Amino acid sequence: MLFFVKVRIDIDQMDEMGRRLSDGSLDRSALRSTHCHRFDPEVGLNIWEADSPTEFWQQFAPHRAYYRDLLEVTPVVTSREAMQLLLESR
Repeated sequence: MLFFVKVRIDIDQMDEMGRRLSDGSLDRSALRSTHCHRFDPEVGLNIWEADSPTEFWQQFAPHRAYYRDLLEVTPVVTSREAMQLLLESR
């Protein structure tokens, strides 16, 4: 399963998060992509992959300390899967 996650970074925790990501102590194996808003770079937009919502929340939990706000978590599908769903719904 894929999950779209929108967060607001806690700037006070940014250095620590960077250190932990660099040294591998903060697991990012479930992260598929990360982008930030151009005009509000505190807002991160991520795609996470997990086998279930429960697994997603377990993988996400250690990262939560580095975000001031969790703005959105939405299950998503790939464009190919979306096209298949749309064709099936016609």
